[in-house]
Amino acid sequence: MTATINASTSAGVVTTADTSGILQLQTNGTAALTVDASQNVGIGTASPASKLTVNNATATDYVTLTTAGSTKGVLADEAGDLIIKSAASLLFQTNGAIRARLNTTGAFVLAGGTTTADGIGITFPATQSASSDANTLDDYEEGTWTPNVYHNSSNNSTWGTKTGFYRKIGSVVYCWFLVDGGNSGTAGSQLFLVNVPFTPGAANPPAGTFGIWGANSLTPKTGNIFWVSSNVFQIYNGGNGLTDQASYMSGSFSYNV
Repeated sequence: MTATINASTSAGVVTTADTSGILQLQTNGTAALTVDASQNVGIGTASPASKLTVNNATATDYVTLTTAGSTKGVLADEAGDLIIKSAASLLFQTNGAIRARLNTTGAFVLAGGTTTADGIGITFPATQSASSDANTLDDYEEGTWTPNVYHNSSNNSTWGTKTGFYRKIGSVVYCWFLVDGGNSGTAGSQLFLVNVPFTPGAANPPAGTFGIWGANSLTPKTGNIFWVSSNVFQIYNGGNGLTDQASYMSGSFSYNV
């Protein structure tokens, strides 16, 4: 049995005493809310399975959250799937701090990322928060950079076009570049490539490097791009560093930060 408080449409408030330790609120004889002997609360069910169990006979909105009469969020069911509806962005907080948000456009923004990011995708913070876990992707960024190729002794290149783009995935940076409409300056010393978008790490063996270059009327050649120090890379052809004046150069390479 159950102790009940029933709002009857004919007799008003009707109470029924019982010693089961279960309390039930009814409207017109139908259970609306049940508190069992373990203080579990059931709405739409007489047998709550947890501290709060909400049940409906059909798929619909279960819980609606409002502020000053305005709906802010809804928990709902659709074909057996749980739906979390939000009137604006959906934020995720742990230990008192916002860790991520799902924008109204579908962009999932991690803590420190641009909160107004649009489109559908994952937005990482502008400054990488490096993870020690080998299976955690902790950064992604893409953009442009301004390369320069010059002879290290003269450093007087005259390129009219210096363009490049990069894609950074975790700790690896993938770069493409083109210099044209001028030359690498006074020939005779090693050709350097500088102004990479991120400072390389302490150990950067070349990974998939490739370059193509031209020097006045010379036949274009392929070569390699090797890290030297800091943000300086050197252009090689075979086992020798290039020293000829280049009138254009393009290539792609990758390195670790």
